[in-house]
Amino acid sequence: MNSSPLQFALREMKLSFSNPRALGVLLVVVVVLGLTGPFGTYAQLPLAARLGYWAVIALATYGIGLFFAMLALGFARPIITSRPLLVLVLAAIASMPVTLAVALINILILGEDVPDPAAFGSLLLSCFVITLGVSVLTVLSDTAPRGDREAGFEPQASTGPEPPAILKRLALPQRGALRYMSMQDHYVEVVTDKGHALILMRLSDAIAETAPVAGLQIHRSHWVALDAVRTVVRLDGKILLEMADGVRLPVSRSYQTAAREAGLLV
Repeated sequence: MNSSPLQFALREMKLSFSNPRALGVLLVVVVVLGLTGPFGTYAQLPLAARLGYWAVIALATYGIGLFFAMLALGFARPIITSRPLLVLVLAAIASMPVTLAVALINILILGEDVPDPAAFGSLLLSCFVITLGVSVLTVLSDTAPRGDREAGFEPQASTGPEPPAILKRLALPQRGALRYMSMQDHYVEVVTDKGHALILMRLSDAIAETAPVAGLQIHRSHWVALDAVRTVVRLDGKILLEMADGVRLPVSRSYQTAAREAGLLV
């Protein structure tokens, strides 16, 4: 089944809103804005109302902006290779619905009038600047095929072996010991001991970037790192590998010989 940009956007939203770190950042933003009362809200609203107002603004704009940015990314990523251009496209597309959401919230909560073209344009510009920053983070954390240096990170000296190239496609907080990879429509879900990410590529290409990690393809949709396999489970005639995080992955018949030769099966 082909993955649509809509499915990709919904999946990314689900991942983001289930991420405690992202929700923690939103909470901090709400508290700071509620206490400081920018854009005249300090004089307009008491503390409790300010916190409620900024909670609505933060959740609505984050959710709407993220959805439209991910939707645009799903459409644009295969055809736009320039990262600066991709950032501008995402920001331009996401800023309009974010602006409409802010205007509607201000009308409903603050009792403001429908903004005239000049006021709406000023609000749109402010929202574009905000979504531009979010778009930069989105593109940098999406895939990094040209490595960390292009993304603004300098490589650190290391005395250990070179990490697998596939990890360079992950955001820094997700880079850890490679555990397994699974196909999700046209995307590869790369799972490490630090987290997981979806990357638009073929599984065969992803497997080619796993060296020097010792691993094995066990199914047309799954690859595992050998040291991340916890145990072998036989269930209803099927062979499953239980991974270090408890996930069970099937070993298809065509890959059982290779799995046996690798010492996973007896």
